[in-house]
Amino acid sequence: MSTEIGWVQANRLRIVEERPARATLAHLDQAMSPAPSWAALGWLETSSRSCAKFVDVAAKVPGANDDEGALMRRELKANDEVERLLEEMRDKR
Repeated sequence: MSTEIGWVQANRLRIVEERPARATLAHLDQAMSPAPSWAALGWLETSSRSCAKFVDVAAKVPGANDDEGALMRRELKANDEVERLLEEMRDKR
């Protein structure tokens, strides 16, 4: 189950389009990888329909946050690199 929850956490913001007063769309073609199982798609639906339930389950599943943590570390490292490059450009002026 941790694989499915991890996949939803890694892809939800990228693929789910919540439209006010209309149907919620899941653009599965925009996912970083295919869903590991049908269960992952079920958890994706749960994350949209009952966010509190999904958050509760995700917090209890061991290893589900590993992918998100690694992603956050990569993003922070990339941000640091961009800031360093901008600082170098400012210093050259």
